[in-house]
Amino acid sequence: MLPYTVLGTYIPKKGRKCWFIGKALTRRTALLGYKPLIDPYIKQNAGAAWYSSELHAECRKTAVIGSEGTSWHQDGDTSPGANMNHGLILWASSTPTEIRVWNTVYQPKPYEIILIENIEVFHRRPPHVEGFRLSFRQRVVI
Repeated sequence: MLPYTVLGTYIPKKGRKCWFIGKALTRRTALLGYKPLIDPYIKQNAGAAWYSSELHAECRKTAVIGSEGTSWHQDGDTSPGANMNHGLILWASSTPTEIRVWNTVYQPKPYEIILIENIEVFHRRPPHVEGFRLSFRQRVVI
């Protein structure tokens, strides 16, 4: 059994604009009934190409090897007082987020929209990304 739930796939039709992808995916998560996490203690990525504080979501375009998130972690593990018991909805155009349970590593397919329970697994941005990678994250109530 996989440590994540596949919620569907999403392939952007109008190019690779982060604002377009972020808005499209947050509309889809809302239609699926997911509510954004409200937590003032957990770090939000205001440096992302697109982000929404109200929706607790971001879309990034990255290419730098060794950038933030390449070590195994759980969101909120370095934010004192943060609610770590939440869901993460993740999506990537290539080399999707890796998910680890014990010593087994799983990786969804590109363009899959997935849900993980943050407190149950560890995850990371793959350290071997080549070229540009578009990725989306939204923290939601579970």
